[in-house]
Amino acid sequence: MAIPKRTTKTGTTRWVARYRDATGKEHSRSFNTQRAAEAYLQDHQRAVRRNEWIAPTNTTVRERRDAADNASTAASRRGLLTNLGKLADLNVAAVKPAHIRAWLDALITGRPWADDKPLATSTATTYAAILHGVFTTAVNDDLIGRHPMRGAKLRKVEVAVERADIPTMADFRALIRAAESTGVGRAANPTLAAMVQVAAETGLRAGELCGLRVRNVNFLKGNTVSHLITFTVATAPTRYATVPTRLPRCP
Repeated sequence: MAIPKRTTKTGTTRWVARYRDATGKEHSRSFNTQRAAEAYLQDHQRAVRRNEWIAPTNTTVRERRDAADNASTAASRRGLLTNLGKLADLNVAAVKPAHIRAWLDALITGRPWADDKPLATSTATTYAAILHGVFTTAVNDDLIGRHPMRGAKLRKVEVAVERADIPTMADFRALIRAAESTGVGRAANPTLAAMVQVAAETGLRAGELCGLRVRNVNFLKGNTVSHLITFTVATAPTRYATVPTRLPRCP
């Protein structure tokens, strides 16, 4: 198909590539050279024939994030909006894996838009998951052809722990006493006191501690607890194992 050319008011020659999408709507774009116009036309006509054509869009990442909000998710996604950095105003179709990698690194190592302060890994993981969902919707809506977060991973940051950062037994006893005592507008909380003691003396994680039940504790065998741990293996079904942990005796 011949590529028409036109001359602008300034005397510049432009080559115009025109094609129609699957609905019959015409699209056009002008180029400085005939070769560039022909290459553009061939690419888009091929995409239309293969049903792979993506409609041009000026939608930014910020706008796609806003479109994903509803009454139940707006609050949880608000933090992402303030931490998109340079991604916020990028055309959603222009975002590449390199942009995503740079953004993820900034979340962990230091955000230029927040005085170079990093986020906690858990918070960065949450924001990455939300943004991944935004781009997945964009792919499903045929706004973009490929997912820009494919293969993206958060960088692992080693955090050194100083001895002074580790709570002492005196600290734990103070927490237990505070939970057991009363104050202005505050009642004693023996359950919290017991949780602090068990956590300090057994090493149970928060999720394990909150899921602890009386039936898990074997008082006849020296106060041991059997809790269920799930091991997920990519190439095998889920396996379960029971792990005993020594519990402190209540005073």
